[in-house]
Amino acid sequence: VSTQSTGAASREYILFVILRILLGASIAGYEILYFCWAMELVGRKWRPLAVGIQALFWSAGLAVVYFINMTFEYWRYKMVYVGIVSLTFIFVYAAVPESPYWLLAKGQEDQATTVLKRI
Repeated sequence: VSTQSTGAASREYILFVILRILLGASIAGYEILYFCWAMELVGRKWRPLAVGIQALFWSAGLAVVYFINMTFEYWRYKMVYVGIVSLTFIFVYAAVPESPYWLLAKGQEDQATTVLKRI
């Protein structure tokens, strides 16, 4: 989020490029972690449906960005608006518990059981 908004405010081209690269890397990392975590919670039978639903939400997000691009003409406003909308991920991320499989791999069985009961 900060790289998105800071990129919009940058006056130097190289700073803009660096921040865009950081933004792309962070989104890629987030998507991989989110996908793995979501697949842990879904049984084998439901995984194809879960992947389809994830693709549907990704497509819906691209549609929202398309409409944002149609609404705002100045590119800096577009970047700031998308950055502000992305703040919701911070709150969602804070509400997501640790991965039960990761907790088991680290030897934290009690905490893994608590997470599974909560889910």
